[in-house]
Amino acid sequence: MNPPAVDVSTLTDVATLSTPRLRLEPLGVAHLDGVWEGLLDDESMRLTGTRQVFTREAVVRHLDSLADRDDRADWAI
Repeated sequence: MNPPAVDVSTLTDVATLSTPRLRLEPLGVAHLDGVWEGLLDDESMRLTGTRQVFTREAVVRHLDSLADRDDRADWAI
């Protein structure tokens, strides 16, 4: 079996990234209210090209699954 083309180990156990003016922390269920607010904003939906309507429960499941993903890294600003 061939190794992956990209080293996915850097996408697990994602750390909080900070500078004096910016803090990025791993996106998760703690950020539900902000994510949900964005999903209810017509302009945010238009600008991101999002057409799907989400339930709050589906968003919770998605946010809860992010920490275990090794194919992506998501941060809250």
